[in-house]
Amino acid sequence: MICLLEQALTRVTKLEHKDLCVVGACRTDAGVYALSPVAQFVTPFKYKDLHDMNATLNGILPRNVQIREISPPLRGFHAHFSIIGKIYHYFFVR
Repeated sequence: MICLLEQALTRVTKLEHKDLCVVGACRTDAGVYALSPVAQFVTPFKYKDLHDMNATLNGILPRNVQIREISPPLRGFHAHFSIIGKIYHYFFVR
């Protein structure tokens, strides 16, 4: 998923992959999917309307990978290191 986000962000921002510094919340095991993963990226640009950026990225991303919200991070927030826990739900299919 992070790879797809990075590809979309490089198209929208016109930055190279190395200049975006995209960080995902955490990795999941093979076959395990996060319902609400968090990611962050750093850009030299200041965006006035994050809603427009959200809509643009969702237009580029596959329909099964969509962004719910883009917001500036709280001071000191880090998508990977600020996690305080995870909840797992298991679904068994016959």
